Amino acid sequence: MRSIGFEEAKKIEFDILCHVADFCDKHGLQYFLAYGTLIGAIRHKGFIPWDDDIDLHMPRADYEKFIKLFAAENNGPYRVISPYEDIARHSFAKVVDTRTKKIENGVDYTHGFLGVDLDIFPLDGQPDDEEEYAAYYAKLVGIFRKHHYLIMSAGKSLKKKLALPVLRLLIGKKSKVLDKVKKIHQKYPYEESSFVGCIEADFMTRKNRYKKEWVQSTVDVTFEGRSFKAPVGYHEVLTKVYGDYMKLPPIECQVTHHENNMFWLETDEDPAKESKETLSV
Repeated sequence: MRSIGFEEAKKIEFDILCHVADFCDKHGLQYFLAYGTLIGAIRHKGFIPWDDDIDLHMPRADYEKFIKLFAAENNGPYRVISPYEDIARHSFAKVVDTRTKKIENGVDYTHGFLGVDLDIFPLDGQPDDEEEYAAYYAKLVGIFRKHHYLIMSAGKSLKKKLALPVLRLLIGKKSKVLDKVKKIHQKYPYEESSFVGCIEADFMTRKNRYKKEWVQSTVDVTFEGRSFKAPVGYHEVLTKVYGDYMKLPPIECQVTHHENNMFWLETDEDPAKESKETLSV
């Protein structure tokens, strides 16, 4: 396998983004750039120079439709990974380039490997009351922390090697954890909510909470020379999460926040059918 460098990985990710954007436009699905990708579009007209991933938001209904439609059609080398699949290592959807293989630090690959990817985060309705939202947030993050225990690698830690099997036995199947999340989201229908956001992993913060009017429609923004969708209230969204997002961070903080090793597969390799031996990376 040939290693994929930083800039080459961004090119692969950009190609996935173009394909996904075209697919959403074809099927009338709403998407928009999110998090660092959205900052990159507004501040740099492309990738943040030291960033190495692409994030999208989709309203929950469009997110669910996307997973079903994308999986049902021939999308060349691209495959959508639902969080319910055994091979999925995350609690949100990804679109991967199946010609590649990515190894993330601290992740258990017992069920196979994923490739260079794009992250898709669903937007759900949230409680209007702030105290109720705080409880909603805490409950979801607690559930996603359990999900994290199910997919993390013990690495070289003896403590983790001893503790993880016990924790996983107590937590149960991944589908059971995700079903608990689904029930919480269903209590606050997107269409009936004044506030929406994404609490879909244990690393999410309480700042992922937006007035729905900020994301009710989209505007076109430029990212790497091409037009993509951004939420109409992108300034309010980014300010809520990051504060003064137009200000560059200190030079010592201008580094990637991911620890990945990426490779091109040989033509007869399939990342989903790799050895079932857990890697410690």
